[in-house]
Amino acid sequence: MKNTGLVLLVLFAGFACADRGMIPLARPDISVYEPGQKAIIAWNGDVERMVLVTDVNTSEPTRVLGIIPFPSVPEVSRAEFGLFATVETIIQAHAPARYQFDRGPSKDHESLSSVELLFQKEIGAHSLTAVRAQDYEAFLKWTQDFLDKNGVKDFELSPELTAIVARYIADSLNCFVFDIVSCGPSVQSVEPLLYEFASDRLYYPLRISSIVEGHTDITLITLTRHIPAVWLEDSPLQMGFYRVRNQPVKPIVFKLEEYELKKIFTDAEQFFPRRPYLSVLRYQGPASGLFADLNTSLFLRPFSIRER
Repeated sequence: MKNTGLVLLVLFAGFACADRGMIPLARPDISVYEPGQKAIIAWNGDVERMVLVTDVNTSEPTRVLGIIPFPSVPEVSRAEFGLFATVETIIQAHAPARYQFDRGPSKDHESLSSVELLFQKEIGAHSLTAVRAQDYEAFLKWTQDFLDKNGVKDFELSPELTAIVARYIADSLNCFVFDIVSCGPSVQSVEPLLYEFASDRLYYPLRISSIVEGHTDITLITLTRHIPAVWLEDSPLQMGFYRVRNQPVKPIVFKLEEYELKKIFTDAEQFFPRRPYLSVLRYQGPASGLFADLNTSLFLRPFSIRER
């Protein structure tokens, strides 16, 4: 079947590639659906590893472009689909008796020199281009040229998207990865990638997906030295829970055993000098409700969890 155009998938809300917001570019009659975003995020206080996979489908065969903002230049490598199954098994193993995983409550004009090309590479189905932008206007011009070179002519970026991009650059989140993949009518999980980058706080981009219409479902599995206290800040995310009928809910938070951590990262001892906590953060609701990124330095060390 022929390729019908290019779809802009604006970053990654991702247990799939971040709900990266998705926008039809060349064909306004092509609709894009993203059943879920999933991510595993490991942060040791200085470096973050983000493993992303996205379920996506379009009404017709096309290419999809994802734009993901980062606080610093990421290194990108292939990840394994089985990693998410491994983590889910660990979460289930820590569930209290008679509890089950709960999906959470539902909720109804500078020169181009200002944009630095960081790298271009092919990883499986992904065609990746990374840039660092120092200037908002130059980045918009570079992006337009990039779209032109990829067959998207006479397209204007929406005011909503350009406003969000300007905010990211103003906040020094100025490294962007453009990810082009091919997809079609059947829902498919795009090959997961691992991004590793320097960061002084736990980070995951959500705000860039707020321009997308419709409902989104996001699951973030975090591995951190302490528990991210998202309930103490203005965040669209909430804790995931173990839940069963007629029983009190229990947050999905526990300290990983060393053998469990090694199942996730083979170099776990180097990345985490001490065993981290695994937490689950959730969002279910309209994409427009993603008013802020996960960008937190607020953490809690609970006395209720015995450290061994």
